[in-house]
Amino acid sequence: MFLKRLEALKEEGERLLLNLLHLLIVFAREFNIKEWLTPAHIRLCKREEHLSIEEARKLQIDSVLMISQMREKHRTRAQGITATTGTICCRNCVGWQYHGYGHYTCQHCSTDVADNYLSYLRPGRMGLSVTTTNDTTLEAEVSKWVEDGYAAKH
Repeated sequence: MFLKRLEALKEEGERLLLNLLHLLIVFAREFNIKEWLTPAHIRLCKREEHLSIEEARKLQIDSVLMISQMREKHRTRAQGITATTGTICCRNCVGWQYHGYGHYTCQHCSTDVADNYLSYLRPGRMGLSVTTTNDTTLEAEVSKWVEDGYAAKH
């Protein structure tokens, strides 16, 4: 029980940190703490959510442009499975279960359905998209950017 609570607190702390990274960068610039700049910028580049307007305003244009460029350059978003006419897919991929018998009313349009119908299970793999990041290259480029002094400019 204690370990589950501790894990939940850790996850909440990490979520809060992700939402405060822009302030960490501002603070690091203000007090010239260069070793905080690289990890904070890298985490913003890897973060799933886009920068908010408030974050962008506080980060300054150099950081915003670098983060945007790194995300565009080193992240790929693979779409889920694509199907063409005649493709056979399992229920896990499409998210729907086929039933070849029964009599039901469609809960979406109220049409009476006899014999063959589908029931929704969960989002299928076909609609999911996955984001991957080339971490090694991204981290090296962000580190070089910070070392070259761009992030330390006021």
